[in-house]
Amino acid sequence: MSAQTPACVVLLAEHLDRVLAAGEDLIGLTFDARAGCATGVSETQTFPKLSEFVADLELRELTVAMRVTTARERAKELAAEDNRFETIVRLFVSATHPMFDAHSRLTAPRGDMTRRVACATTYLAERAVLRPGESGPCGYSALEIGEGFRIAGEVELGPLLDLVSAFLDAIEIHYEVFPETGGVPLLPGPPSLAAASDALRSTLKL
Repeated sequence: MSAQTPACVVLLAEHLDRVLAAGEDLIGLTFDARAGCATGVSETQTFPKLSEFVADLELRELTVAMRVTTARERAKELAAEDNRFETIVRLFVSATHPMFDAHSRLTAPRGDMTRRVACATTYLAERAVLRPGESGPCGYSALEIGEGFRIAGEVELGPLLDLVSAFLDAIEIHYEVFPETGGVPLLPGPPSLAAASDALRSTLKL
């Protein structure tokens, strides 16, 4: 880190890097629906295994949402500190606005078993893990998390990670924040920040 690197830049880069790491941890997670949905086994009986899978997803999703929310505040500080980033920050803050109030939805209590079964399947449907109209995982051989996973039911994971990676690259152009790794991003070859922002905004129909 250069002596001229503002503290908000270091903190922002750290949060963006953690978003990438948490997002990559989400991608590729799978639930073996065949083992949990054997013939004659109800979805309520299947639920303990499904519950563990959903609980893991929720924790990782919450990590992404919290890091993005904090990064938004550090990004605003960066724009105030360095006016070269005003446009970039405006794009980032605008494109991630739907995640700003996600905390209450992501941490809502689930209640008794019947309520939790309904919440688990609703959760998977809202995150685009289940196909439209599917009531649970038993029509699948496996559920797999991909780039289409919707954080807080609104923001697609793939475009979000592209946006974050592009923002991190833009910071590295002006500031040395990852001297040990040479500023190599976790996601190779990201699009431009504007392109990534447009892709994310299009999924939100903004």
